Amino acid sequence: MRQAITVRFVGPTERNMENRWRASCAAAAKTVDQDDSANPRLNARLAAMALVSKLGWGGVWHGGVTRNGDYVFVQVTDDAADGFNLPRTMK
Repeated sequence: MRQAITVRFVGPTERNMENRWRASCAAAAKTVDQDDSANPRLNARLAAMALVSKLGWGGVWHGGVTRNGDYVFVQVTDDAADGFNLPRTMK
């Protein structure tokens, strides 16, 4: 099973007055400074990209948002054992 990356906003602290974003997974974590010219979704993506680069990973990643507002990214794979495919149904 592949690792999901979770990204959350980290506000200023006593030690660091900058806004930051922290991307983490089971293997590692990476904190990056916020890009003030970017929206939250792009900042989360930039943090996830920094972690993927740090780990030497690659590939196509898809993202989403959890109920508590964290961003989550998972790698797209052709391995059917790691995922599923359901047809859309009309409600």
